[in-house]
Amino acid sequence: MRRTCIVLITAVSFGLGACRLWATEPSSPAVEVLDHSWGEVAQAIEARLDAYPGEVELGVWVGDGAGRTLLARQPDLELAVASAIKAAFLVEWFAAHADRLDEPLAEAEAILSDPHHEAVAHFSPERQAEIAAALVPATVREIGFAMIGARLGPEGPKVSNPVYNAAANLVTASLGGPEAMTARIHGRFGEATSLVVRRYMLAARDTARGDNTASAKGLGMVLSRIADGRVAGVSAQTLEAVRDALRVPAPPGYTSHFRKWGSLNSDPQCRVRAGWVEGERGVRIYAVMVQQPESRATPSRYDYLGPSPSAAGLPVGEVPAKELAKLAKDVSTLVLAAP
Repeated sequence: MRRTCIVLITAVSFGLGACRLWATEPSSPAVEVLDHSWGEVAQAIEARLDAYPGEVELGVWVGDGAGRTLLARQPDLELAVASAIKAAFLVEWFAAHADRLDEPLAEAEAILSDPHHEAVAHFSPERQAEIAAALVPATVREIGFAMIGARLGPEGPKVSNPVYNAAANLVTASLGGPEAMTARIHGRFGEATSLVVRRYMLAARDTARGDNTASAKGLGMVLSRIADGRVAGVSAQTLEAVRDALRVPAPPGYTSHFRKWGSLNSDPQCRVRAGWVEGERGVRIYAVMVQQPESRATPSRYDYLGPSPSAAGLPVGEVPAKELAKLAKDVSTLVLAAP
């Protein structure tokens, strides 16, 4: 079972600088911790990993409202990011159309009516028709909400998983394609160069193009900038629209919660939980990424384009997907529950 220890440093308030709280692997990079109580959280995360029934990769980054690190475990490890990368897409999307968020997208019909366009070519004709019916008349804001929360607007109707992902593909195609989206994200978020867009959502993962990837710290940097309003070239009004699309009910102990999570059910399976919370304890940004090594048991085409792997009677990795999801949930619960 792969393990990389969390190394913590706690700032000492009476002027002795920083002292090492816990480190069992000297080669691991030291990470600043602003409160010694995070040592208990780190130990709890390692204990949870010890209980996991298989091999797994785990990247964690937790920061405060200023983007300073509170806790990190393999924060620079680049893993499959799934739909969690859509938070960065959303910023680029709303920034590019800031003066017309409530207008339809002029090029939507041209992109979605072309059955061979990379954004939709991997969907069946029936799915392509469903996608076009939902997104061609939608406004820029509604398309953004659809790719984040599978709903056309804050109070709009829900959309299917193919429409939810095709909305992100429409956004990507409209902004120039995967490579152009990567360049936009890197240009706006200089600390988030680990975010790389290589394929359209739900397209095959086993191609030369490769997967969409990010590190936990890279995701955290994007979210911290959105949380405190420090996004270059984006107005406060546009950022408020971004926040509206990311808003979900707050967990206990907090007043607000903003997030974009993601999952992939083909090999290598992954679960990503990333967002931030606000409350009396201030702002806490979190990014938890778990990925199960590839078992080659599940064909890459099974990402909700057809029946799920389990429904199709196929084995799913070395450990059931629910165990991977539970690990991500447990680790994110630990970091949100910390004092």
